Amino acid sequence: MAYEIFTRTRSITTSPSLNIATNGRVSLNQATTALLKQNGVEFILLMWDAELHRMAMRPVVKKDSRAYGISYTKSNSMFTAKMFLEHIGYDYSKSRSLPVTWNEGENIFEVDIPADALKEKAQPKLPVLNENGKGSSVATARR
Repeated sequence: MAYEIFTRTRSITTSPSLNIATNGRVSLNQATTALLKQNGVEFILLMWDAELHRMAMRPVVKKDSRAYGISYTKSNSMFTAKMFLEHIGYDYSKSRSLPVTWNEGENIFEVDIPADALKEKAQPKLPVLNENGKGSSVATARR
């Protein structure tokens, strides 16, 4: 019997990146975590640019009611952002790893969200026409 070499399907990156899991948890890799720890960051503000499909994370050291608290482990950090992901229409039915870049001028981490990771917007509901051919709201329409 001959041995077969196993090919890894996941690779470890030393560049800043994050992983968005199927439960809405965002995990920051070791490189990103090191940057946060060096600056004593405990919270981040999440921002969304719908036109560019870009998420941004602004590190903050003071508590802010809009901020997400970061949990640190030995080698990475994480926070749960399910409501934010739902707000932007992110499809977290499968886990994805995405590169993170530091924008020095804005003091934010930026993440480009691929178009295929966003759910299609629901089509607006059409009004139901009554027997006179006039529209009425979908909720109050009767047949």
